[in-house]
Amino acid sequence: SLCSTLDRASGLISWNINNINGILGPKTDVDDFTNTISPFDVICLQESVEEVSLAGFHSWSNTRSSGRGGGVTTLIRNHIANSCKPIHTSIPSDCSLNVVVVKIPDHSNDVNTFIINVYVPPANSIRKGAAHDSAANFEYLQDLISSIKEDPGDDILLCGDLNARIGNCIDHIEDHNSDSFIFNNNESALEPLVIPDNVAISSNRNSSDKGTNSHKKPFLDLVQSHNMLILNGRTLGDSAGKYTCYKWNGNSVVDYLVASTNFLRRVKSMQVGKHTLHSDHNPVQLHLHNNVSLHSIPTPSSSTNNYADAPSRYKVNAESLDAFKSMLDSDDMATAIDGINDWASSLAPSPVLCVDTTA
Repeated sequence: SLCSTLDRASGLISWNINNINGILGPKTDVDDFTNTISPFDVICLQESVEEVSLAGFHSWSNTRSSGRGGGVTTLIRNHIANSCKPIHTSIPSDCSLNVVVVKIPDHSNDVNTFIINVYVPPANSIRKGAAHDSAANFEYLQDLISSIKEDPGDDILLCGDLNARIGNCIDHIEDHNSDSFIFNNNESALEPLVIPDNVAISSNRNSSDKGTNSHKKPFLDLVQSHNMLILNGRTLGDSAGKYTCYKWNGNSVVDYLVASTNFLRRVKSMQVGKHTLHSDHNPVQLHLHNNVSLHSIPTPSSSTNNYADAPSRYKVNAESLDAFKSMLDSDDMATAIDGINDWASSLAPSPVLCVDTTA
């Protein structure tokens, strides 16, 4: 039987490329551009304007009929694409987004992963009907996710340029000790999201972008209603929530990776890539555990979860520094570090999955 198709992927890159055609021609003819995207087995491009082709990859696109702006293209390396299936989407006339959905099967446990590549126009878009687009676009995505899942255990990875600025707003339900509840499409109250202990993902999310816009609420409603989690700003490799877009009038975080709870166990790390001359957006890169079954990743023993509450602040003086140094040199600390290293090694038995050849 075929092993998990997604687990054979080296990783995913999502990037608003601001038109595949540059001043000097197609960007796919530029080595620096192809060297940035080609190491990844799954490539999700936004504002491609037209379909993008790349040797060794199968391509699916959704573009505007006018040929002006927008558009998304998903490319998957051929040996993986042979097992994949595009999901037909019918976008209503009151929506202005572009979206491509690809189903990646896992024949080892009959669980599918759906990669949703999306571009949502800015909140201040001047396109006709833009005043209604924000709500309509995110409502469509809500319904789309509900309709494509064939089993409650299926995984969702939503990636792309959502043009939503959400600052440091909480993106998931923490507990039910509140008078306000969030309901899903079936009008049932959602359970608090539980992040597995054995993933390099924090419950707290950071962001370099403190601003918000009108896309904030519908985007957060989308994430929370499907019990998903934004990976930016809380995942190993991007704990600070780096800016993803650089404009003349300021920087922002608008390019996201959003995952369902089960998918979190696949995540090894994510990064916001370096800025290039090809776009005013930076690529967002996701590295996955390779050849590791979703259900075979070990869960830490209960002894690893006996954490003491950290103080809200530390007083630094000569006495506290001496105590800190003594603690670092203690046998207990050496044993604890060895235990953490052993546990981390068990989570990542494979070598580094994706090498940045441009470094």
